[in-house]
Amino acid sequence: MKNKRTADIELDALIKILPSLFKEILKKNLIGVYLTGSYVTDHFNFQTSDLDVAVILHTSLTPNVRKHIGVLHHDLQQKFPKWGRRIECSYITQAMLESMLPPLSARPYVNNGKLYEEDALYGFEWLINLYSLQKNGPL
Repeated sequence: MKNKRTADIELDALIKILPSLFKEILKKNLIGVYLTGSYVTDHFNFQTSDLDVAVILHTSLTPNVRKHIGVLHHDLQQKFPKWGRRIECSYITQAMLESMLPPLSARPYVNNGKLYEEDALYGFEWLINLYSLQKNGPL
């Protein structure tokens, strides 16, 4: 997945900086940052698509780290006005990846620039995301 370029300079800059921003907050809890969804399946539409991101963690987010993640996503909207609100991000623990079935536990989830108060359950997209993680590798 590294070094893939688009026709959008802001999107390229966002993708390049995401891993270091997550590392700064998550530190040793971070395993990797992956892109999933239409971007990696070459069905990305610059006008309508969001940027699907999976952040893989050793353990669940603490309340304090979760607050910092919320601030990060808010800041991304300011720094990347075209794309910051179009990040759809799931924070997934390594344990969730042990099964092909969607996890029974919910995960922290960001959509439309907002970290949801209630964690979200996975649905049918789980298998597609697992495939993307394996096929494309981390950023």
